[in-house]
Amino acid sequence: MLFRALSAALQGHLVFPHVSLSAIVQLPPALQGREREQRLRALAQNTVDCLVCDAETHAVAAIDLENGASPEWRIKSEYLAAAQLRYVRVDPAALPAPQEIRNLVLSSSEVKSR
Repeated sequence: MLFRALSAALQGHLVFPHVSLSAIVQLPPALQGREREQRLRALAQNTVDCLVCDAETHAVAAIDLENGASPEWRIKSEYLAAAQLRYVRVDPAALPAPQEIRNLVLSSSEVKSR
């Protein structure tokens, strides 16, 4: 349902379901050795429910269905913030209306220009 809601509300954008953080986040090249391996493993083990990209396939936002605070949300939030990617958590029992989805996912300048 989230995929369909995002696709309908964000026409002109691409929506990809169930995406690993390792496909979204790049670790800095200076990070080496054991710490790099541990972080890569953490990225590979965590996914977001949907990734929204613009028409040129640049990531715009990562979205999770979540009705509380899962233990993984902090990890996801930290990595996505470092990647300067918006992270939106949506209650599965109360999916927002299409205009609300646009407001949540897109920055105010993108919403105004569409």
